[in-house]
Amino acid sequence: MNAESKTPIRIDGDEINTTKLEPFVPWPEAIRAEAGKHAVKELFGGEFSVYLYESEPGLLKFNDYPFDEFVQVLSGSAVLTDAAGNSQTFNAGDRFIMPKGFSGTWELQGEYRELFIMETNSMNAGFEKLGIGG
Repeated sequence: MNAESKTPIRIDGDEINTTKLEPFVPWPEAIRAEAGKHAVKELFGGEFSVYLYESEPGLLKFNDYPFDEFVQVLSGSAVLTDAAGNSQTFNAGDRFIMPKGFSGTWELQGEYRELFIMETNSMNAGFEKLGIGG
């Protein structure tokens, strides 16, 4: 799907849980503490981008997260721990905003799948900063 469509796009709850995703490039060493395979699928690309993401259990470390991101956990859990050691756990059905500038860890547990939304230009610049292209 892309921004050329001028018709509202339905995001079906059943489909987002079963849609097959495409393998994604490995996280760079600087981020990957313990990470397995992961995959993504773009649902919409315009001024903002909507993606599905899934991952094997793993742990990612971020220093100065490069963009704001809205996340809805679809399955599994995400445990976010900031640099001060404060932890929050988000389970299937939970939504959160990962703010630009976050430093800490993002632990992916179980069969983790999420829907995420980011402003496209910020996302592309952030991916470049993280070393994973855009």
